[in-house]
Formats: sequence, structure tokens, C-alpha cells
Amino acid sequence: MLLTKLNFKNQTDYVASYWPAGCKLDCASCFSENFCLRCHPGNFLFGGKCEPAFCPCQKICSFENLCPSVSECVRANVCRSCRVDLFFHHGHCHLTCPQGFEPDVQLMWCTPQTHCEVGEWTDWGACRTRTRPVLHFPSVYGNPCSHLSEIRKCAIRKRLRSSLSKWQRRNKMFNAYKRYTSAVDSLNTSRFSTH
Repeated sequence: MLLTKLNFKNQTDYVASYWPAGCKLDCASCFSENFCLRCHPGNFLFGGKCEPAFCPCQKICSFENLCPSVSECVRANVCRSCRVDLFFHHGHCHLTCPQGFEPDVQLMWCTPQTHCEVGEWTDWGACRTRTRPVLHFPSVYGNPCSHLSEIRKCAIRKRLRSSLSKWQRRNKMFNAYKRYTSAVDSLNTSRFSTH
């Protein structure tokens, strides 16, 4: 217990304040004898202890005697969580995520980038088409998938000409003509003979 002398309007009062026995001298206030809540100028709060003249988690320190970018430290240069505007990555706080990682703005963590990974092409199908499946979809900042299908012009086969010779084709046409003229003649003959 600490007694503080107060003078007010020519009266002297003593105010008792709680100061745990054994609280270290470098603590401005304590929660318990081994856990500081605030430090005196020149010391910085780190894991409930006041450290002299440097911020263990980051070299930049603020006038409030707290590590400015860190919410909580585990040990020197290793953070457990970061300030709300910084991203957590492997025990450190970052303004931007390192190369190969991307920010998760909901969790405020740096997560590995995932690039698109595609499988093997299928065999060429009808009309020369083929596809390939996506094995791993990309993350927000990962490399996108390259084309997943290919189409080539359909090869349309032309009808082959008849294998008949030139004379056979002429003969076939001539026979068809003879049948036609014969049918016309018989029609004309039957028309005239009935009248």
C-alpha cells in the first residue's frame, strides 16, 4: 500500500493507493507484483514487463511506451497478434504481405498464394475439341487458369465422285433418257388411241 500526501484548502489528507508489494520500480502501474500495466518513460511494455529503451517486437516505438505495430508479443521479435491495420505473418506484423503471400482482410493474416493448376488434356473429340480439368483453383492474387478447352476446324469430308468411268456415266444417263422418252411416247400413244 502506498500513502500519498495531499494538501487541499489548508488541510492535509493522506490517500491510500494499492501498490502490490514487490512491484518493480520501472513499472508505472502494476496488475500484480510481476505484471506491469504501464512503464515509466524510457521503458517499453513487453509481456507484462518493462524493457529499457527498445521495443522488442519491432525497432519502431511510440511515445505511449508500447510497440506500435504489435498487439501482443510472445518473445523478442516474435508477435502473437498485430495491430488492426497490419497483417500477421510468421510471428511478425507487416503493412503488406511478403512476395508469394496475399492478404486475408477478414483474418488480417498473410496466406500463401495459390496458383491455378490444370490437368492433362483429353483426347481430341468430335469436330476436334479437347478440354482439361482444373485441379486447383487460384486464390484472389494467384495466377489465373490458362485456357481449358481447344477447338480446331472440323474436317468435313467431301463426297467422293462415283467410281464409274466416264463412258459408264454417259451410258447411265442415256438409258435414263431412253426410259423417259419411252414413257412420254407411251403416254402420248395412249392418249391419242382412246379418243
